[in-house]
Amino acid sequence: KKNCKIYLDQHGGNFSFVNEKLYLFYEKKISKKIYFWDKISNKQNNSKFMSFKINEINNDKNLYKKKYNVCFVLSYLKEYDFQNEFHENYDYDYKLSQLKDFFHFLNDSSNSVIKIPANRYDNQIKKSDFYNLGFKKNQILESKSTFFESNILVFEHLSTVLFETRKKDIPFIIILKKKNFFLSNKGKNILNKFKKENLLFEKGKDAALFLNSLNNFEEWWKSKNKFLTSIFYN
Repeated sequence: KKNCKIYLDQHGGNFSFVNEKLYLFYEKKISKKIYFWDKISNKQNNSKFMSFKINEINNDKNLYKKKYNVCFVLSYLKEYDFQNEFHENYDYDYKLSQLKDFFHFLNDSSNSVIKIPANRYDNQIKKSDFYNLGFKKNQILESKSTFFESNILVFEHLSTVLFETRKKDIPFIIILKKKNFFLSNKGKNILNKFKKENLLFEKGKDAALFLNSLNNFEEWWKSKNKFLTSIFYN
């Protein structure tokens, strides 16, 4: 519509990390302003945080009781699939291998869970596949409340949930291979900082052993506050 001003809200965690030519080129062309979820992007684009979606989640007044040690947040893991997205190479074998290694080496893995997304694709990994891998039925969950009922989240992708859980200050680490993502220079810089802060690992075994080594989990996470505040709207 002529003279109509369009304002856009970021609509996916990967937008803060991936190469702008993938998604943002068109969105910047049609809109007057984009409201990003991270402080670095907003500073670069002279914008600010104004997300209805994330604010709605942050206004949730439920007091969640911690039930689980670790929640491994899984994306749409597909064994066979036409590559229908361009920001990430869905490396099925790598992701599944890191998931198994993480739980194998993690202390108190029996009290840790895997949060799976809704069933959307034909070749998406199913609950029964996890049972065949040795996981118990009560370890494979679909409820979003699991994010807030866990002591720490483990991401294997650049998830929207990474931003949705900042106000609740849910601790997290990430397990991924950077070369599987089409990153912007800003995204590479952020992930390099994550690695320096021991928030990013390439191998599930290394991530599990690191968590096992923490003598004071609360103090460790508290020490990350200044760094995280420089990126996220905590």
